Amino acid sequence: MECEACRELIGKPENVERHAGLAAFTSRKVQRGWQEMYMCRACGSKLQRVIMEPGSEQSGAPWTKAG
Repeated sequence: MECEACRELIGKPENVERHAGLAAFTSRKVQRGWQEMYMCRACGSKLQRVIMEPGSEQSGAPWTKAG
């Protein structure tokens, strides 16, 4: 179960910064951007977002819980 800070982040736009309890877990290159995954030190949840490279006409993906 997600902690309150993780629940508040899920569904927010990708440009919303992570909360202090999220630690970088992994990232991978996607077309014109990066998929970033983080793990919460408080509750163990994994959250992800997609950040697009500057100049890209596409938008990223909002914060979601990683399956």
